[in-house]
Parts: sequence; structure tokens; C-alpha cells
Amino acid sequence: MGQGITISTYDKILKKLNDLRVDILCLQELFPSRKRVEQIQKLGNYHMVREKNLITIDKIYNACFIFSKYPIIDSGEIEFKDPAAVRKIKKIVDTNRCTWTDIKFNGDKVRIYNCHLKLIQTGIAERLKFMNLILNHAKKASGPVIICGDMNTVIPAVGLARKIIQKFHNIPDQDQYINGEYYQKDERYIFEKLVESLTFKNITDTKQTTWAFPHTSFEIFKLKLDWFFIKNIQHKSIQFLPYTSSDHRPILVNFSA
Repeated sequence: MGQGITISTYDKILKKLNDLRVDILCLQELFPSRKRVEQIQKLGNYHMVREKNLITIDKIYNACFIFSKYPIIDSGEIEFKDPAAVRKIKKIVDTNRCTWTDIKFNGDKVRIYNCHLKLIQTGIAERLKFMNLILNHAKKASGPVIICGDMNTVIPAVGLARKIIQKFHNIPDQDQYINGEYYQKDERYIFEKLVESLTFKNITDTKQTTWAFPHTSFEIFKLKLDWFFIKNIQHKSIQFLPYTSSDHRPILVNFSA
């Protein structure tokens, strides 16, 4: 749902979700309370998947939730054991999260991953490592796979924008090296290359911006943070919807039956 969410903006997002009435809803950076989660569930009479390691639904930052109208067969989350995968910044936990579920869709078992990759003090090399872990986990699924989420691919090509972002998020310079060479292009391109090398397909426009300054539609730095990857399933259409109080652009995908 993004940063800067208040009660008033949450109500606007809830109204938008009610208007869309999607069959499957994946939310990242959800600052949950039991009341809010129950409100979302009631919108579509959804089944819900959340991280099993959440001690309480009311005191967690940056949770990933999956809401589904289809029956849930199984669910879980990927464990990021690297100590660098979790860092605390001013009482806020910035961490990798990836929740998955198997749903029953037209008689088939479909695996869905909802991900949020770490941003603070994290550069290209480290984020590729964590994405590689998710992709290899997904390769073991026997049927169709959908991977979506906020991957925080924030590093632009070499220039002023990279310097600003690197300083603002305290990103170590050594984390911009790939195979011993300083990576000069926008992070999104090597990210997409990794995905395709593991036989998944990126169905979003690689050049599409998906992040704007909070509470505006000002797409500073033209960042692409949000992605959809698929395998063994076809999609009919994809829409990048207008910003709705969140700093992330909602993405709506229709899949073939």
C-alpha cells in the first residue's frame, strides 16, 4: 500500500478496492490492524493469507497479505536467513517479505507469491540475491506461477539521480558491483534479465514508472518498483491504474481461464 498511509487515505484506498472487486488481491507494506484486515476481507468475501510468523496482526510493519476469492490449498512464506535481510531503522523494520499461497482455479493449482524486497542499505547485488532465492523457490512449484510485488528496484542509471537515491537510502557503493564490475545501467534491466534467465516472464512494461512522491502523482526519478512475473499461465491484459493515495501505482492483471 506504500508509505504515508493515514486513516483518511486508507479509507480512499478501501473505496478503490471496493470499486475494483478483484478476485485476488496482493497488498504490500500493509500496516494492519484487525479491523482493517476484516474490512478488506468483507469486500470480496476473501480467504486471507498472511505471514505465519506474525505474532499479532496489530503490531507489524510492512506486512504482505494475499486475499483470494478462490479456495486456498496451501500457504507459507520464504525465510530470508541472511542477517542482512532484516535491519532496524529508527524502530522501523526494513525487511524482505514474501508470502505465497496455492489456490484452486478452474481445477488447477496456481501458486501466487506476494513480495516486498528490502530498500534501506540495499543495492543491486543484494536485491538480486534475494530475488534469485524467490525465483528458485517458485521453480519448484508444479503448476502455474504468479510472482508480484514491490521489489524496490530503485537504482537508476549512473548520474545525479543515482547519487541522490544512494545517499538518501544509505546504499553501500560496493553493492552496485556485479561480477566485479560497477553496474552503470538502471537496476530494472539486470533485474529483468535474472527473471528471464530462470524461465519466468515479465508481463509489465519495463519502462513503466510505478512510484510517485507520496500523496502526489509526481513521478520523481521515474522509478519502476512493482512487477509481475509469470510461468505456465497466460494473461489477457494488464493495466497501470492511477495513483490512489498510495505512493505506488496499482496494477490490475486479467489472467486467462
